[in-house]
Amino acid sequence: MKKIIALAVLSIFASSAFAQASKPGSIRAEAAGAGTGTFQANATITQGFDTVGTTAGNCSGLTASGWSCINRSGMPGTSWFNPPGTGTLGGVAPNPAAQSGAAGSMAATDFTTSADPAAAQILSNWIISPVVQFGNNASLEFHFRSIPDAAGTAQRFADRLQVRLSTVTTAANVGTTTTSVGDFSTLLADFNTTYTTGLLSCASGLTNPGVVAAGFPAAAWCRVTINNAGGIPTTGSGRIAFRYFVESGGAAGNDSTWMAVDTFSFVEGTTGSAVVAPVTPAGALNIGVVTNGTARPLVFNNSGTLAGSVTCSLAAGSSNLSISPTTAVNVPAGGSATVTLTASGAPGSVSGTVNCQIAGGALVTYTVSGAITGVTSAPTLGFFGGAALIMLMLGLGVFVTRRN
Repeated sequence: MKKIIALAVLSIFASSAFAQASKPGSIRAEAAGAGTGTFQANATITQGFDTVGTTAGNCSGLTASGWSCINRSGMPGTSWFNPPGTGTLGGVAPNPAAQSGAAGSMAATDFTTSADPAAAQILSNWIISPVVQFGNNASLEFHFRSIPDAAGTAQRFADRLQVRLSTVTTAANVGTTTTSVGDFSTLLADFNTTYTTGLLSCASGLTNPGVVAAGFPAAAWCRVTINNAGGIPTTGSGRIAFRYFVESGGAAGNDSTWMAVDTFSFVEGTTGSAVVAPVTPAGALNIGVVTNGTARPLVFNNSGTLAGSVTCSLAAGSSNLSISPTTAVNVPAGGSATVTLTASGAPGSVSGTVNCQIAGGALVTYTVSGAITGVTSAPTLGFFGGAALIMLMLGLGVFVTRRN
């Protein structure tokens, strides 16, 4: 029963009612705060977790603002809550200060997520945002942390956090079991999948971390930013969820201590689309008989309301053919862009395959053929050769004249 003492201490703190001072953070557009607690500029939804609720309140402070908490742990115990502003956690580490705002103004959860005192349980405790819009340049930012052991060099027991996304706008659905995810099938981030107690380095923050095998921030708050490249869609709407997920947790489990989330902000991005299409249809492209250095354009038009891009490359085995540029080409909204094919090399056939990937769209393939023309008749005398012959003949004529 490795956590019995800690369980008792945490339970006392978690169930204590305490006053909450307000800090910036509420649903919908709000001016960013100052200092370390600054929300993202132009955020359309922010949350400082000032009022989550005590354990007994079962996340009641957030539900009024469109958030929800769902506990699918084995033998469910406490929900997410505001921790006490003073004291220690488990008799080991001081209760950390909020990332921003008054003491305790954060959303916390711990191993009491399961109420089973005798057997390890799977912990699956969710806190879920209201519906948000997804768009181009959408950006999620939040801070999270745990607490270190007495030495301050590791966690006492390993924690794990998942960040998941749903594109469904009806009531939040995470399924009914400890391992189900319901509509939240998109995994944006997963911290400490190997359940190590080592500390995760996060001095400069993390951008699109994806799956992090080992480590969890415990000595300080870790700022995380996730954008379209990290899995946030460019269209549609849905919800974002934090899932405290530990597969051997609870009072008798091998893992799970305590963790919290704070200073959440989400920029919805720009709605609309890029509709990029080639002017020259995909397929066979005969450039004809050309001279060395002849260029042929591949034009791409964008009839959408947002900028797009296309990236073209030559397949292996292409002959007497080059392409420029080989990097992504921006195709502005309502405009066009050009990728250039060039026949280059000695006289001979031109052949190759060009693959053009439209960002967020189809792969366009061209099979190129043609030839570079060259001199095919017998060589003719150039200026210098002809002049030499004339001078030789004149010389011979003078010689013959003198001999006569």
